[in-house]
Amino acid sequence: MNNKIKKYIPSRDIKTIKNHFIPQSYLHFFENKNGTIFVYDKKLNTVYTSTKKNIGFEKNIYNANDNFGKKSYEDFYTYSVDSIYSSTINKVIFYAKLNNLVEHPLSIGSLKQDLARILVNQVCRVPDMIYNMKDNYIETLNFIDRELNSSDELKKFSSVIKKYQDDLYYKDLMLSIVTNNDRIENFSTEILSKTWILFHNLSTRKFIISDNPVIRYNYRTKLLKNGIGRNDVFIGFPLTPNYYLAILPNEYLLGGITLEADKCFTIKDESLNTINFWNTLQIKNSTRFVYGNL
Repeated sequence: MNNKIKKYIPSRDIKTIKNHFIPQSYLHFFENKNGTIFVYDKKLNTVYTSTKKNIGFEKNIYNANDNFGKKSYEDFYTYSVDSIYSSTINKVIFYAKLNNLVEHPLSIGSLKQDLARILVNQVCRVPDMIYNMKDNYIETLNFIDRELNSSDELKKFSSVIKKYQDDLYYKDLMLSIVTNNDRIENFSTEILSKTWILFHNLSTRKFIISDNPVIRYNYRTKLLKNGIGRNDVFIGFPLTPNYYLAILPNEYLLGGITLEADKCFTIKDESLNTINFWNTLQIKNSTRFVYGNL
């Protein structure tokens, strides 16, 4: 992991309106042989096939405004995250297949550091997270606006407050936070201190992903979308239909067994409960769409 990453400066050149918050290089691993991906739409309760170009995106999700005009955060993800997605997952698979020679495949080189950076960014780049704080943010602005309007001297600031209720100004605030490299490094360090294990799925049922693919499940409260730094949260991330990364609290007993960190564990049809557990959480964690290779 590069600890000396420079501060990201958003581009003033708006290059794209189709921002893939689920990278195409990641969706590629879930394609069928004919290049399509099965999609389940929870809202419409329908299943259909699509291509990686036509799923996992939202128009203008990374476009924002500030006092100087339009700006885009797309390049941050394109060059800082998406560029290492495919190569990192391929390395995991390569070392996992050398399981007889490499006892702890996840401990090789900077592999875990790269995965941690991918995970932290993937949690924060989806629309669900970007808009998660908007209601509280707007409520706070409305309160400030009311307070300012109570004073003739301060009424001039009311228009400034109203401006920041606009989506584009709000997104600038949120995206400047989630693309802050110090913050990303801090959260990466948090999850790197936990127990990492890899599942190699040789069963007849494959792992699935969604439009919100990183699971953060509190095993005490049974609730999703918890903080990744908590010591009572499972983090789950499907790398491919056949490989799944699970990050567990240290000393947690999975099925009454303490699993050795950084190892790859093979699971077959007798472990369908494990696969169903993670897939069910994936469906619940999704905002609307679930993707898979059946």
